[in-house]
Parts: sequence; C-alpha cells; structure tokens
Amino acid sequence: MARNRIIAALADVLLVTEAAEKSGTLHTARFALEQGKDVMAVPGDINSPTSVGTNNLIKSGAGIATGAEDVFHMLGILPATHKITPQRADPREQRIIDLLQQGTTDGSALLAASGLDTSAFNQALTMLEISGAIRALGNNAWALH
Repeated sequence: MARNRIIAALADVLLVTEAAEKSGTLHTARFALEQGKDVMAVPGDINSPTSVGTNNLIKSGAGIATGAEDVFHMLGILPATHKITPQRADPREQRIIDLLQQGTTDGSALLAASGLDTSAFNQALTMLEISGAIRALGNNAWALH
C-alpha cells in the first residue's frame, strides 16, 4: 500500500492502462484522487477481466485516454502550433499528404480528390501507413501521424 501511495504522489496524472476489478492499480488510483491528482484510464474490452477496473474508473468520471494527445491535454501540454508537413519523394504519396493537410480525411474523398486510380491510390496509402506518415482512424478515415 505504501508503494501505491508513493506512485500516486509522484504522478502529475495517473494513467491506468489495465486493472482488474480488485487490484493494486485501483488502490493507486484512489490514492491519486485523494491527493487531488487527475486520473485517466484506457478503455478496454468489455469481456476482459483486466479491463473491468479501467472501464469502472471511466464510468466513475476518470478521463478517457485513447491516445497520447489525451494525456498531453490533461497535462496542459499544447501541441506545436507549426507542423512540419512531411515531404515525400513519390508524387502520389505527396498528393495524399497534401489533401490530409488540407483537412480531407475520408478515404473515398481522398481517392476522388487525388485523381489517382484505385490501385495507385491504395498503393500510395499503404506505403504512407507503413512508413508511419499517416494512420488509420477507422471507418475509412485517415490522418497525418
């Protein structure tokens, strides 16, 4: 228990990634709350025993962390106001990067606006994702990394 109190005291924000229904991690979260610290939790699979604690923390009002930007926001760390646009040697990849930079995120809209045929578009999109320049958001949506 002392270790849990120390961990809570050292944290600016406590991020719980997994916790069973009865776990030391939840003790640490309780100590953090008692010390006035912010607590965040990563939502987990509703069928997983190691997600019961995190999901209950969220239901109880803990902040939801689905990415690093959520934690940065809680810490008050603002994103850089100037982003460096990735430059690609392949003009097809660069066209997709430019469209994402302009705010187009939907895969179908990206395909149409790029002017590429489906095969070239899919190849460029795949290479951008493999290289880490972009990331899939799900539901055929994309974003710069």
